[in-house]
Amino acid sequence: VQPSTATGSPFTNTAQVSTPGDNNSSNDSDDDSVTVDSAVSPDLSINKSHTGNFVVNTSASYSLVITNVGTGATTGTITVTDNLPGGMTFTSGTGTIGATPWSCSASGQVVTCTNTAVLNPGASTTITLNINVTAGALGNTTNVATVSTPGDNNSNNDTDTDPTLTLGSSQPDMIITKSHTGDFVLNNPTPYTYTLVVQNVGGAPFNSGPVTVTDPVPTAWLTVNGTPTGTNWDCSATVGNNVSCTYTGTFPINPGDTLPSITVSVFADQQAGVFDNIATVSAAGDSDPSNDSATDPTVINGASIFDPPYGLKTVNDAGFPVLEWGMVWLNPYNVTAFNVRVTDTIPAGTTYVPGSLTCTANGASTTSLCVYDPVSNRVIWEGNIAPDTGIFDPAAASNSVVIVFQTTVADGVTDVFNQAFAQWDEDGDGDISDDVSVGQTPGPQQSPEARWQPETGPVVLLFDPSISKIGVLERGQIGLPGEQLTWLVTITNNGTVQGTDVVVSDTLRPELRIDGADTDKGTVSISGQTVTFSMFTLAPGEVVQARIYTTVLEIPETYIHENEVTLTGNGPNGAVTVSTRAELPIVGELPATGETPAWRLPLIVVMAGIVIVISGAVLIRRRMLVE
Repeated sequence: VQPSTATGSPFTNTAQVSTPGDNNSSNDSDDDSVTVDSAVSPDLSINKSHTGNFVVNTSASYSLVITNVGTGATTGTITVTDNLPGGMTFTSGTGTIGATPWSCSASGQVVTCTNTAVLNPGASTTITLNINVTAGALGNTTNVATVSTPGDNNSNNDTDTDPTLTLGSSQPDMIITKSHTGDFVLNNPTPYTYTLVVQNVGGAPFNSGPVTVTDPVPTAWLTVNGTPTGTNWDCSATVGNNVSCTYTGTFPINPGDTLPSITVSVFADQQAGVFDNIATVSAAGDSDPSNDSATDPTVINGASIFDPPYGLKTVNDAGFPVLEWGMVWLNPYNVTAFNVRVTDTIPAGTTYVPGSLTCTANGASTTSLCVYDPVSNRVIWEGNIAPDTGIFDPAAASNSVVIVFQTTVADGVTDVFNQAFAQWDEDGDGDISDDVSVGQTPGPQQSPEARWQPETGPVVLLFDPSISKIGVLERGQIGLPGEQLTWLVTITNNGTVQGTDVVVSDTLRPELRIDGADTDKGTVSISGQTVTFSMFTLAPGEVVQARIYTTVLEIPETYIHENEVTLTGNGPNGAVTVSTRAELPIVGELPATGETPAWRLPLIVVMAGIVIVISGAVLIRRRMLVE
């Protein structure tokens, strides 16, 4: 029958029976009450699965089963989308509804399959997604697929997930992941946590240790809160935020095994900005060191407390006796914009050139006041400086504020000194005056200066780093195989401005085994025989020491342990590179002359350094002998 009653309305269907001589009418009829449902509709469900573990550099497949569990057939296109995990590449999709094949294609990691055939109630169809697996999929991932079709009003069964484990080579291979939740807030009294997870993604077990995790938490951004924790991990945190954890659990660690997580608690109490936190795992017999480190980008927001702006100042005497003074102001320490007031008194011995003042607020920065005040004889700028978080190079900044004005030098003046000062909305209430009234004192970065002298011309602000390196043996050792040799690297900024993007790289010869490294500032990463220290910034006069711990494996043919360490960074005049070479002589045999053995005499290390300032006008060369 075809119901004609309005949907949702009940009706009663009555049937009767009769025959001559039937004298009992009480059982001659029966009623059947019926409620008319809404129009029939399809309801598609999806189930996604695979078989076994995936292996890097092989092909694999997922199976997607779509079933119509509804009361009606499909009336439009059926669409299936599958978000493949990173490291998996779609190659093809196969399957049919009746005689109609599925049409599958991919855009990045999103695979889309469509079919216009009718899928009746109770019927199913299977799509096989064929993929290639690369190293980017190592470890545990989750694949998510979704089905949709017109008229399907039940979304509860439209999505399915399929956790997948991808293994590496046939050898043991340990990887590490590092993560945290959300952004940090500067000076929040509640600590934040990083989670470190170690897993064997190789095809063979680790039968013995040691398994060690190191995490040099950047001191420029964070302070480690207490001792890191983790079940079956023995952890410590030394001065300088150097976290180290050794696995104390049972072996073997089989393919696919995930060790208990490590929790590192930190306070975001240094500065606002964006930085990378890098952790490394090392395990005896690890077949692939390329995946032993994990980087976790972290954002520290300034909340309502703002760090100060950063200013640079220059002078140009090309139009003498007119001097042109230039300032560039940046907001590198915060992730939000804030109000700033800049004042610059016209230097003694000069007079302001009327109409010469220009103020340019780039990007999202804005200017609310740009004037020369003849009463106070100074230039005043007020406005809002948008953030260029972590950027100290004006050429790389998007939101810089540039202030330029001119002065005329009086006859007989031979020394002109000019200094600007910046006040800022330190408490974030939108008003600068209250910060000034409580005694806010601009530091060197908010008091940029420049000097002009006719004998020397304009003084160029310079990031001028130097680097030295020495090798230190344990007492009584002479650098023979099995002995420990520690390399001490000292980095100094001899210039007048801060350097940025400071990285120190040291590649050691194969006669040495690298046992570890640490630094007073920044982070450490080790790849093969290369140790990299990332300092991020180096302030004027700042000295940072880094250490590399090695074991002598064999004596070099030259009987000299030697290597070169290189520093790269950026200053106001462009890129800067410093290289230093260190030599440690090895005594082949002990002297028998009765004299003091040469290996007990003070160590002599010869180092040669060169500093090259690219795209600038300054070239500095150094050579030095350190005893």
